[in-house]
Amino acid sequence: MYWWFLAAAQGNGEAAEIYKAIAPAVFFASGIAFFKGWAQGNMDMVPSSLALLVEQAAKLAAGLALASYLLPRGISYAVSGAVFGIVIAEAAAFIVTAITVAVRHRAPKDLAPAFVMPRERLKKEHIKLVVKTASLITIGTLLIPFSQFIDSFLIINLLKSSGESTAAATSGFGILTAPVASLINLPIVCAISLAIVIVPAVSASRAERNLDGVLKKSALSVKVAYVIGLPASLLIFSFATPILNLLYPALSDGEIWLAARLLRVAAFEIIFMSGIQIYTALLQALDRTIVPVRNLAASVALKVILTLFLVPRMGVLGAVTASLSMAFTAWLFDVIYIKKYIGNNQKLMQNISVILSSGVIMVTVAVLFARFIESGTTAFLIGAPLSFALYLTLISAFKVFDAEEIEGLPIIGRLVKPAKGTTND
Repeated sequence: MYWWFLAAAQGNGEAAEIYKAIAPAVFFASGIAFFKGWAQGNMDMVPSSLALLVEQAAKLAAGLALASYLLPRGISYAVSGAVFGIVIAEAAAFIVTAITVAVRHRAPKDLAPAFVMPRERLKKEHIKLVVKTASLITIGTLLIPFSQFIDSFLIINLLKSSGESTAAATSGFGILTAPVASLINLPIVCAISLAIVIVPAVSASRAERNLDGVLKKSALSVKVAYVIGLPASLLIFSFATPILNLLYPALSDGEIWLAARLLRVAAFEIIFMSGIQIYTALLQALDRTIVPVRNLAASVALKVILTLFLVPRMGVLGAVTASLSMAFTAWLFDVIYIKKYIGNNQKLMQNISVILSSGVIMVTVAVLFARFIESGTTAFLIGAPLSFALYLTLISAFKVFDAEEIEGLPIIGRLVKPAKGTTND
């Protein structure tokens, strides 16, 4: 009954079975949150980062495999398969996170402090502060999923009201939420997973009134987000069609054309969303939890208004435009407040300029490959690695990271040569 009611409200009663398919994911997601919280409480961010990577990679792999396998039976079967891929991904992340926490905190003495209550009674103001902070973080975490939930009710109904059939509206929304969303989410998660490990150190530096430490660690996390987010965004923009042909061969030519059109717009969300996640974490570490929540809430409201206005006029492309506008607005607000609280960092601005310039050179080379190699897939398989290698070479040559920063980022350290003797002061 409840499944049918939600599906009917979204404008597609046939989607009721999809809710049944995704229901088990709630259990696994709750378990992941428990283990991630436990590890974070012990200042260990590795399980959280690993869970994000496994979850997104498994969503892409399992969802893609199941959707491709079931597509010959019809679009509804394919969508159900992609949705059940989420359950598989959550289960995989749950298992990996649980094992990681068990291995890294297997000694009882490591976990005992979490269960030992202090002898002195907690003060009332401390409890209020914890509840307030936790509530704000929870609200901020829920805002983007809430906006996606609103999309699920608005977009199909708006498309139908503009004259599209239920099948066409559902297909367009499915393309937006499956191949497009999956491809842009993976690099965002990679950026967050590498940069999030630095954020607790920012809070510690602030508590010690170490302004220099706050600036250095904040700058490092921001650079990591952009170093990963920018090339991913530009390469996806440049090779949207061959990427989709390679990963989603079962899609028709018309569906590939629509997906590529949406993906080229959505690709720029990677830059802004990577920045938003890092800036949000930094503002929380600086005890400004309310700021990113307020910024994101205003941006979500803007997205809803733009969705109502653009989708009837632009189709599903209007939904992507509204989402990009939300990401840009929230990112801009966060940048303004970060500058307000920690000031301008000239070295960081120079590094970001280098990252941007390197990205422009990289995408120019990628476009040349796409232009002069007739096969799009061949152009992608050759051009993407070579242009990305050029990007990393430029990042190393212009000394974006110094040796001290590389020590804290071993994965990037294998790819990017540190600038010896330089700092980000």
